[in-house]
Amino acid sequence: NALFQNDTDDEIHEFVDVFRPVEFKKGDIVIKQGNKGEDFYFIESGELAIQVTVGDGEERSEVKVGDYGPGSTFGELALMFDSPRGGKSISI
Repeated sequence: NALFQNDTDDEIHEFVDVFRPVEFKKGDIVIKQGNKGEDFYFIESGELAIQVTVGDGEERSEVKVGDYGPGSTFGELALMFDSPRGGKSISI
């Protein structure tokens, strides 16, 4: 993750020490597009599908834009910029 690219391994381990484990079942929504960002996530195991809602009215649809797996991190942009979540993450 670019957020940690200039940090040493020791510094990264200090960050990880303050994380708390959270478990999700298949199909659980981890974050919802448009919600306030309050958490940063590191995936230890499992996978997430990332979707964004595009369009309006009858043209509105959800588009899969990627997947996250073990070692991936996400959620930092909403925290850094105090902005709403830019997409939806679903446990797969």
